[in-house]
Amino acid sequence: MVTLRFTLPVWCREHPDETIKYADPQKGARAGDEFAAMPVRPSAASRPYRAEVEKIIRLLGERIAAGPWGNRVAMVRTDWGVYTEWHTFGMRNAPDVSRAMVESFGRNPPPVAVRRRAKRVLDEKEDAELIAWNLHQQNEVADALIAFTSAVKKHIPGRLAGAYYGYIWDIFWPEGSNCLLGKVLDAPSVDFLSAPSPYFGAVRFGGGSYHSRSVP
Repeated sequence: MVTLRFTLPVWCREHPDETIKYADPQKGARAGDEFAAMPVRPSAASRPYRAEVEKIIRLLGERIAAGPWGNRVAMVRTDWGVYTEWHTFGMRNAPDVSRAMVESFGRNPPPVAVRRRAKRVLDEKEDAELIAWNLHQQNEVADALIAFTSAVKKHIPGRLAGAYYGYIWDIFWPEGSNCLLGKVLDAPSVDFLSAPSPYFGAVRFGGGSYHSRSVP
């Protein structure tokens, strides 16, 4: 399996308008922690970014096709998001209010105070704009994943395409969770998903069930 992580630091420096812009840059920043900090990363909503990823996948496909080892490549996993797991970078800072994300939303997003409401269940009427914003971000992330795997199927044919897709409505607020599992699973280009076992110590450490559950 070839794993591709599309953080593209050089491309981000050259295309700052296509990177994530964090709505609340004062809270939770911690160097080296993609969960809490504000790393410079491409916005999932950026169409030039998706085009750059497809170009990279095309070049990799040409290399695989030309190499004597090419037939040994059976799976390609496309990664984005915190620690490759496709949930949004810097969740504590309420991403993503980049030009690409806001333009694709078509209007200004709800303010940070509204997005940070401590509510697991949102009211269909009272929270309509927040629901629309959360769903928009989730769709852009899912659409980027589907675009990446579609590029794999197009340019590296005959291989399985998938992603590391952890945290399905788990311990994070909506901007950090992957709530569109059905959309991703229904995509013809997605052949497999990797996902973590729970990260609690009882299953991660010696004698726990982590390793036995990783394979299934």
